[in-house]
Parts: sequence; C-alpha cells; structure tokens
Amino acid sequence: MWDYISGLLFLIWMIALSYLFGFSIRKEHNFSTNLITGYIGYSFIIGLGLMVIELFDVPWMFALIYFFLTIIFILFYIIYSIKKNKLKITKEDIKNLFQENYFLFIIVLILMFISVISFSVYWLNNHLDDGYYLSKIVKMPYLDTPYSYDYPVNCYAKSMLSYRINTWELESSIYVYLLKINVFVYCRLFLNFFNYLLFCSTISLFTTKIYKKLNLSNDRFKFIQYIPIVIIFFATNMNTVYQIGFMHLIDHWQFVTAMYFGSSIPRTMGILWIMMTFVENDKITIKDIFKLFMISVVLMSKSSIALPIIVLTSVTLYFIINFNKERKVIFLLIPLLIYVVVGIILPNNLGIQSEIYSLLTQNVKTLPFLVSLVVLVISFTFRNSFVNRINFTLIFIFALMMIPEINDVFENFSIYNFVSNRMFTTLMYTFYIVAFSYVAYFFMSHVHRNILKPVFLILTCIITGSSILTYTGRNMTIKNSLIVIAQNKKMVPNSTLELGKVLDEISLEKGTLRILAPEFVFANGVPHPLATILTTVSSDTISYSAIPRYYVDSDEEIASYKYEYQELFHTFNDTKSDDDFNNCIKFINKYGINSFILFGDTSKHDSYGDFKKVQTIIDQNAGVYYSIYVKG
Repeated sequence: MWDYISGLLFLIWMIALSYLFGFSIRKEHNFSTNLITGYIGYSFIIGLGLMVIELFDVPWMFALIYFFLTIIFILFYIIYSIKKNKLKITKEDIKNLFQENYFLFIIVLILMFISVISFSVYWLNNHLDDGYYLSKIVKMPYLDTPYSYDYPVNCYAKSMLSYRINTWELESSIYVYLLKINVFVYCRLFLNFFNYLLFCSTISLFTTKIYKKLNLSNDRFKFIQYIPIVIIFFATNMNTVYQIGFMHLIDHWQFVTAMYFGSSIPRTMGILWIMMTFVENDKITIKDIFKLFMISVVLMSKSSIALPIIVLTSVTLYFIINFNKERKVIFLLIPLLIYVVVGIILPNNLGIQSEIYSLLTQNVKTLPFLVSLVVLVISFTFRNSFVNRINFTLIFIFALMMIPEINDVFENFSIYNFVSNRMFTTLMYTFYIVAFSYVAYFFMSHVHRNILKPVFLILTCIITGSSILTYTGRNMTIKNSLIVIAQNKKMVPNSTLELGKVLDEISLEKGTLRILAPEFVFANGVPHPLATILTTVSSDTISYSAIPRYYVDSDEEIASYKYEYQELFHTFNDTKSDDDFNNCIKFINKYGINSFILFGDTSKHDSYGDFKKVQTIIDQNAGVYYSIYVKG
C-alpha cells in the first residue's frame, strides 16, 4: 500500500512543483504552459548539476544534497515571485483549470490502461532494458562509484561518456531512495503517468499556439484538451501494426510500456519543444540561444538520442527564421553552403542511410502517412505564415535526413543506427500530431460548438477501441491481463520479488552470492528474463548469467564469462541431470560461483555435488517454481 501512497505523493509533487514554478515564471493561468515551463526549468537546474556530478565521479550523497538545494531554490523563487507580482490562484482559476484540462488526465488514464494490459512486455522487462535502468536506479545510492558500474551484473565496469550525461536515472534514484517506493511501481506506473501528462500538455500547448495564429474563436479553445487523443494511436501493439502495414516505427513498443524511459521525452517531445519555442520568432536573440541551451540540456539529460534531434531542428529553425532576411547571402546562403560542405566532408554511414531509407519506404505506403501528407499539402491553403513555418520545418528536417551527402551531418551526430531510427520515429510522431491538429482546427472552426464535445468523445472511443483491438488475441485476453496485474500489484511477478527477498536473506548468512540463473523463465504464460533482473530485486548478488546481455567492460576475470558457459547451464536447467551439472563444474569453479537457481520441478534433486537446495519459491497462479541451490 505504501508504494501506491508514495507514488501518488510523487505525482502530486511533480505536477504541483512544475505548475507553480511555471506559474511564477509565466504569470498566467494556463495549465499546459506552466507545467511544461516549470518542468523544463526544474529539469534544467537538476540536469545541469547532476551532469557535473556524474562526469566528475562525485559521490551519490552530493547528488542528494544538490537535489535538496535545487528544490529549496525553486520553492524560494516561487514564493518570491508570487509575493512580488501579487500572483493569486482563486477558486475561479482552479475551476477554469479543471474545465479546460480534465480531459488530458482522462487521455493519460486511457494510455495507462493500455499500458497495463500490455503486461507481457513488462514481464519481458521491456525487452530486457529494465534490467539496466531499474537496477541502476535501485543501486546508485549504495555504491561508492555509482557511475562506473555494470548494474544488471552488479560489478564495477567502465562506462561511456553518453551514460555520464544522462541523469534521469540518478534523479529517479533520489526519489526512490527518499520515498522508499518499489522501483517497479515508481517507474511503470507513476513516472509513466507523469511523462504521458507531459506529452499531452506539450500537444495542448503546441496546438494552442497554432490556433491562436489561425484566429480560432475564443469559445473553442477549451476543446483543445481533446487534441492529444491522437497519441492513443501510438499506443497500438507494435507487432500488429507492423503486420497489417499500418505503422512502421522503431521502438514503437516503448510508447506503451516504457514511457518512463528518459529517452521517451526527446523521442516524443523533442522536436515539439524546440519548434514551438522558436518557430514564430522573426530573429534570434541571446535570450533565444539561452532557451535553446536550456531545452538541449534537459533533452540530453534524459538521453543522448536527443543530439540529432537538437541539431537538425535547431539548424532548420535557423534557416526558417532567417529566410526573409534582406541580407540573405550572409544569413542564409553562406550558412547553408557551410552545412552542405560539412556534410560532404564528413564520412558517410551507409548503414544508417540504408535503414532510414527502408523506414521511409515502409511508411510512405501506410494510411497515417498518406493522410497526413494530404493534410499537410492542404494546410498551405490556410495562407498562414505560422502554419507554413511549421510545415517547412518538418519538410526541411526530413530533407536533412534524406538527401545524400547532406544527411552525413545527421548520420554522424546519430553515431548509432538505433539513434537515427529513433530520430525518424520522433519526426513521424510530430508529423502525425501536426496533421491531426490541422484536421481538428478545420473541424472546430466549422462545426457548431455544441456538437464538438460529443464528436470528440465518440472519436476518443473509436481511437481507444482500435488501439485496444490490436492487442486482441496476443498472449492473453484483456480480462486475464487485468487479473494478472491485480495479482501482481507491484507491476512485476510476485515470485521475482520473493526470490530477491530470499536471496538477500541467504546473502546475510553466506555473503555475496555469485549466482547462475536461467536467462528466461515463464511467468503467467509469458517470457520473463530472470538473469538480468535479479540484481534489481536483490542487493548482494552478482548475476553471471546477465553478462551475455550486459557485457562487462572490465579487466577483471568476470568479464571473460562466455555465452557458451550460459548455454551449458541452460541445458542443466532443462534436464536437471547430474551429468549436465558436471558439465558446468569447470566454469563454476573458475569463477567461484557459489549459488544457482533452477526453474521447474526439482523435487527429486535436493543437492548437486556441494550445492544444497536451501529454498523453493512457488507461485501456482503464475506457474513459477524456483529452487535455490547454495554451495555448502
């Protein structure tokens, strides 16, 4: 129960802090404006300091101190600004905020419902990624050098620079530590919820800017809260939409079950944040450059995949803003020539270019892309310079990613294929959101206001039903999915949490457990990667079986553990035979392994050599049977 109470406190805290900080800066009663402004301000201060702490290997306790100093500073600023500017939030203000924004929360609840019925991806630990992120969040407060570590294995290792820039896990470790909340509940429920709300608010704010420029009637603005229903389309089952050719976006699944990932913020909101901040500017000032710096720090602190998003969007907006300058040679042609020359000089990455072209080929045939393209073309008939700027921004970013030689800049800033692919996903998300906002504008400006709400509600039901339908027949029914979550309220198999608890009890007596475990087991009929999640639920366990997935970059002997050893253990786990156990003895002795976990019935085997069965964990509902063996 405490996990849910503390999670709710976290949610209230983040919404209130972001809103009030934004309110003290903006001095206006607009929920989305204040939430986004306050969150970016808070994340900039937090992210900048935590980056320095990580880069210089400063102990975790200093991160905690810096966090408290940041919160104190923000609270003092809020109080100072409210008093100085005589700001007030009246009952009427609260009433209006509710009436104009309540549907944002309903959309978030719909997304959370779809997320929950996708429990099989949670049980899969978000395709094994949770083994790194959740373990990192849990372990950072208790490590001497928490920034050079292989968290799923639980040993010291080298870390890449990009990991030292990402700070969302460090920030989350502070909240989990202070709130004493289960990390699965914190991330998979409450942080997911907040990030969905950020996304909905971003779309609401972006759409508001468009509609103001299009002179939408004031009595229609309260319906803007319905526009984010478009993102419910992004919550479809990835495998289904791939198969029917509806959408082809890399890491599409992350929107459903991994919105809490730091990378989800730049992947969904990156282009929108930069574009809506600068697209209406007539010139670039020092203040604008600082705003871009702030947004860039926030996006990079969430994930380094933000780098190509920042570069391409910023370059595009520079050319868009300076397009009408009288001195085009200086402000436009020379910078453009420099960009082209840099693209020619930089090495080509044929792997990235090939994948992006492939994604484009797949998506141009899909219904959402074709409809959005038609809408984009028609939108030029609005004869509105702001709309045209948005359109040309998307077209220009697209060109910088696709045109040979010029796209070498994009490829080199992406570095990795998965980063460039996610940039393509970001562009497609933004493209679809923009197109939907245009369609909604046409609808809202031509239909009687009394009809708008019923139509939006019907459309919400259709989109929600369509998205849920893509999950029908996969793994389990919706009813069974809800039953599973009701039985496993901490958003992780109960048996996994119990296993971690037992391992901690054993380690108190035996010391550090150097353990082997099956890479995958089955819980509630779906795959569950056990080896890579063990160190998230146990504190003094070294998971050798996680090494094939999370390579140990170290000079220590543990780094030499090979997958062929893990395959021998898999065979032993399958057969439970003494002969197959004997095949594992050589590498068990080599690495000093003192424990292992078998999955399945072991009633006929109380021991293997010097290893004695010390505990069994059974969950009949999930079909789980673990046996823990420890060296005597």
